[in-house]
Amino acid sequence: LAKARTLARHLGIKTLYTVDASRAFAQVVEKAFHKYYFIFTKRLMLRTAELIARRDGMEFLITGESVGQVASQTLKNLEVITEAVKLPVARPLLAMGKDEIIKIARKIGTLETSEGKEFCDFLGPKTPATEAKLGIVKNEETKLEGIVETLAGLIKLETI
Repeated sequence: LAKARTLARHLGIKTLYTVDASRAFAQVVEKAFHKYYFIFTKRLMLRTAELIARRDGMEFLITGESVGQVASQTLKNLEVITEAVKLPVARPLLAMGKDEIIKIARKIGTLETSEGKEFCDFLGPKTPATEAKLGIVKNEETKLEGIVETLAGLIKLETI
């Protein structure tokens, strides 16, 4: 959360939406196929972002995903993740390599803040799925019903 606030200020973002997803992510670990952890959590994040976007009249979502940066960011997995929402998902870094992304982050002054482990890294599997099957994902998500609604209730708006 501190990183997000710092980055928002640095980038001139005036409005920041935050959601405490820690309990939802813990439920994913407890209830769903762990190898698909990153798929489930990214689908949950996109669904929650879509709720905000639709409520506030936004027309698309933007992520920082890049193919192959982590094992879960394969083209197949991104297809399965994107299927969770109806709004278009823009991925401006999609075809950039890690070195190129780091170079840009260094140039715009966000690299140092962005580095380090994230909460999701601690809960995720050591060997995440690289070719998720949509049928398995949808079946497993039935174990997670109500999580998006719970997350929607936790959305906080902050003026930075």
